[in-house]
This record gives sequence, structure tokens and C-alpha cells, in this order.
Amino acid sequence: MAWIESHQELKDHPKTRKLARHLGITVPAAIGHLHCLWWWALEYAQDGDLSEYDAEDIAEAAMWEGESSVFTDGLIKAGFIDSADDTGAGTIHDWMEYAGRLVTSRRRKSDAMKQKRAGNIPTTIQHVTGTLPTRAVTNRNSTVTVPYTSSSDEEEDATPSAKHDYPEWFQPLVGLKGFKATAHKNAIISVQQGCDEAGVNESEVVSAFADYYRDGGRAVNGWSDPVAALVRTLPVQIHKARSPVNRPPPSVKTDYVAMKAAQDARQAGGPPV
Repeated sequence: MAWIESHQELKDHPKTRKLARHLGITVPAAIGHLHCLWWWALEYAQDGDLSEYDAEDIAEAAMWEGESSVFTDGLIKAGFIDSADDTGAGTIHDWMEYAGRLVTSRRRKSDAMKQKRAGNIPTTIQHVTGTLPTRAVTNRNSTVTVPYTSSSDEEEDATPSAKHDYPEWFQPLVGLKGFKATAHKNAIISVQQGCDEAGVNESEVVSAFADYYRDGGRAVNGWSDPVAALVRTLPVQIHKARSPVNRPPPSVKTDYVAMKAAQDARQAGGPPV
């Protein structure tokens, strides 16, 4: 969703009031027409250059229903459009100051896509058959070796040669359906912090979640990514780990012989045995 900055000073700015006077409308109406024009420019004049559009195009973009030349003339005289000869539309005043970050971001993404189409950046994952490679997974105290797994919808930084160091407690998630072999740095930090604050062990939480995910939790909840599901439901998983396990009450051995002797003693009026 695209957006631009809208400053509160626009309401009382002399330029806005000048535009309203020129057009014979209220200040709120002038603000509305300006925003309509700016929103339109985000899509059709991303660099703020209006030179390829005529007065009718600009007036229509701003949803101005009066004479188009009156509207563009008002924009120029008020200073909302910079025009060298004051006769035709040039560029939106200070456009890059307000929409520059969005424009720059779009250009960066566009350039990246062009590079991908040109083959400079791999866009597909090559799947191979045979024995899967392995990688070392290191935690605070030990190192284990686990198979490298991949899926067709892995994130961009996941390639067949990618190696990620997962903590040992994270390992139960690796074999789950939908697991993406990416770094998962933010997810790991979130789980560690959540478990530390709650005073529970990450291994217990993750292991129990993995069992639930595998035994039907994935289908019941419509999950497609076990790591994302764990992070979203972490408070619930921590609560499960902290709750006591449902165990049968301890058995109590009853000494029926002693009970019968005590009952007989009471009936005979003697002291209890």
C-alpha cells in the first residue's frame, strides 16, 4: 500500500489558502483535490513530472470538475506545481521530499527484478535426487549433524548450498512438512526470549509443538509453515509446557485387615488397634 506524508501545516499554509481563493472553494476542498492529485502521481507520475500530461489529465486526476485550465493555473500560481514559463504543468513542487523514499524503493525493486529476468540472480531452486547433504548444527554446548531439507517455496536466501546453524532445540522443526531451510534468525530469537521470560526450556516447548504439528495440528489449524506457526502460537505452546502433565492420581494401598480390626475394637468398646 503506497502512501505519502501529509503535514498538518497544509491546512493553514498560505499556499493552500491561495489555491482555495483562486478556485473559489473551501480550504478542506482544496486539500482534498491536492491529495487526490498526489495519490494519482504515486502511480502515474512517480517522479513528480507532469509534463507529459495536459491540463485535462491533471484536473481529472485531482477530481476537479470545473475548468481544467483554471485548476492547473491555480496550482502553478499557488506554488504546488513548478513550471518554468507559468503556462504549462511542470513538476510537483518538492515531490521527492515527500514521496522520494517510496519512489527509490520502487526503483530498487524494479532493478532487482530486471536483474533476475536477465539471469544475474537465481530465481529457482534446483532439486536433486539421491543422498541429501548434511550440515552441522551448533548450539551452546554441542554440535549435531542433520540432513539439509528444502521445499519449493523457500525464501530467497535459501539455496541448495546454504548452511544455517540452528540451535539443537530447533532441530525437531527441521523435519516437519512445510519447513523452509532458511536462517530463521528472528524466529529463533523470539522463541528464546519468550521461553526465557516464561522460565521454560526451549527444547520442551519445541518438541511438544513438533509432536502436535505432526499428529494433526497442521491440518486442524491450516498451518503451512511450522516455524511461523510456532512463533504465532508461542504463548499457547509455553502455557502447555508449564501446565502439569495429566497423570493418574497416585495409588493408595489400603490395609483392609487393619481397618477390620479397628472396626471390631470399636464395636467391642475397646481401644482402637
